[in-house]
Amino acid sequence: SDDFQKAQRFREAALPYLDDVYTLARYLLRDASDAEDAVQECYLRALKHFDSYRGPAMKPWLFAILRNVCNAEYARRAHSHT
Repeated sequence: SDDFQKAQRFREAALPYLDDVYTLARYLLRDASDAEDAVQECYLRALKHFDSYRGPAMKPWLFAILRNVCNAEYARRAHSHT
């Protein structure tokens, strides 16, 4: 099916950067389990938007999505700490 092929292509394109994305998430969030959650969310979003991805540079694209995820996480934390 089309979805299966999309997921397959996505995995081939994005999984080589999993370690890099996780390393950045650890750096940004300073917490292993938060980093794992952020990476999972990042990859879910990336797969969802993979149709609109047009570019040779997969890693910066994943990093941009991760930063959005982490920014949302910071905002959530800020609200929950008050």
